[in-house]
Parts: sequence; C-alpha cells; structure tokens
Amino acid sequence: MLIFKHSFKAIQDKLNHDITTLRMVDLWNEEIDMYREEVPILMPAVFIEFLPTTWNTIGNSDTQHGYTTFKIHVVQNIITDTASVDGNNLPTQANTLLRFDLLQQVHECLQKFATPYFEQLDRVASYLDHNHDGIIVDIIEYRTIIRDAVANNNNQPYNTTVPLPDIEVQPNTVPTPVANNTGGFTIPV
Repeated sequence: MLIFKHSFKAIQDKLNHDITTLRMVDLWNEEIDMYREEVPILMPAVFIEFLPTTWNTIGNSDTQHGYTTFKIHVVQNIITDTASVDGNNLPTQANTLLRFDLLQQVHECLQKFATPYFEQLDRVASYLDHNHDGIIVDIIEYRTIIRDAVANNNNQPYNTTVPLPDIEVQPNTVPTPVANNTGGFTIPV
C-alpha cells in the first residue's frame, strides 16, 4: 500500500531535515538483533515501525481511513551505563544524559506533525531502555489517522467531480424591475 510508503518518506524527510545529528533513518527490521552480526548501524539512528492498522471505509467511497500507531525507535551509543554513583555527579554524567536530549528533539520534531497522508501525530507512549549493552533503544509511540484513497493510485487529493458531456448550462435570469419596485411582477389590484 502506497500510504505506508508516503507516510514513511514524510517522517524520514522531517527527521532528517530537523535533526541534523541523525546519521540514519530507516524502517524498523529488528536491526539491533542483527547489529553485531551483519548490519552496521550509523548512530544516532531512528527506525520507524508501523503497528497494526484498523481500517474503516468512508461512506460509499473508495476512501478509507485507518487508526494506527508509529513506533519510533531511537538508537544511540552510550558512554557509561550509569549517570551517577552514590548520588555523586560523575564527569561522564553529562554524556550519559545526552540520550534524553535526542529523545526530546525527536519528540519536538514529530509531535503534531501532519501530512496529506496522516493527521497530526500524537505521542501516546514512551519506553526507556533499561537493559542495554552499549547500545540503547528508546521508543516513542505516536498515534494518528491515516487516509488511503484507493481510487487514486498515488494517494494525492483528487477531484471526484466529473463533467457531464453535452450539457449546456444556462444562467438564471431575473426580470427587469419596474418603477413601482415589485421586482418585475404585476401585483393584482
């Protein structure tokens, strides 16, 4: 379905434009499980996952809208596994806490973002990675309504008005008013 292609590209373009420190924005495919084995990930990275969509048809049209959630995986390296020990501020604390700065940037970029393909994104959940091994994957979920117009194969707004052939339209005419301002009609006496 092209709606997912267009939605992905819109989010990818928005993230790449607004967050210049990102080195990779791609579709989610369990990359973290394969990271050490085969697929290098340029970090920081964002991966976009489409969760199941519930579709509804709008009236008798070919247009459908779907309630869906985008799961945004924010992948980063970390310097140390802890931000503080015994309440003391470590020299590495600032670097460790940078992960939250990137999460905030991603959220500010996507919250209320809308396109012709989907309505405003609204954050509905977030999950912080508390069990990482040098790579942290924090997740932010955004809910939206996507629109798929199957009558138009590229999902652009389209005109459903079709002109009827061989019909001539005559403009309405109004009679010229007479001096007694009766609107051109004769009022019986």
